[in-house]
Amino acid sequence: MTTFDGPSGDSCLARRDVSNSALQALTLMNDPMFVEVARALGAAALASPGDDAARLDDLGRRVLSRPFAAAEREALLGFLSTQRQRLAAGELDAAKLGGDGAGDPVDRAAWMLVARAVMNLDETVVKR
Repeated sequence: MTTFDGPSGDSCLARRDVSNSALQALTLMNDPMFVEVARALGAAALASPGDDAARLDDLGRRVLSRPFAAAEREALLGFLSTQRQRLAAGELDAAKLGGDGAGDPVDRAAWMLVARAVMNLDETVVKR
């Protein structure tokens, strides 16, 4: 809780201050629990019907409760494409990142990386 500026267990706050720090971002990107959540969200997005844009909108609804704006969608689709290329080239270990599951490990890992990026958005982390 200290990493996210939460109170200790012996006190409570009606409203906590909004803050962002590098340590919060590192936790959200690398903590084993968040990696598992990103894998599950990536698998859910990959299992949803439609093309990549439709899958991305499904991911946006799950995490942000809204579809992505056009500019956000284009940026994330570009990120997805780049990650697929990196995974296919062997720069990243697709089997390790994507975890166990059915289907192409490159696609599983690429969607996991997109989900992890979406989970690290300021809008996801900080409720205003």
